[in-house]
Amino acid sequence: MLLLSIRYLYNKNIQINSQELNYFIDLLEKHFNKKALKKLYPMQKGDVQNTYADVSKLSDWIGYEPKTSIEEGVENFCKWFME
Repeated sequence: MLLLSIRYLYNKNIQINSQELNYFIDLLEKHFNKKALKKLYPMQKGDVQNTYADVSKLSDWIGYEPKTSIEEGVENFCKWFME
């Protein structure tokens, strides 16, 4: 869901905490009880090493506060996917 104000465009489906991709993959492997087939490549031109979302303006504007941790969100997704 995108929220638009006169000065700002916010994507409210963002996670405040920074997590490494490998941790996310580990969670998927755990809940699906399968190992991912990973093909790792060096960083490519244009790849971003670190990113972090600051949702403080969005929180101030609409009172948005994330309540679902990455662990809970991945678990919920995996349960839904397997239904």
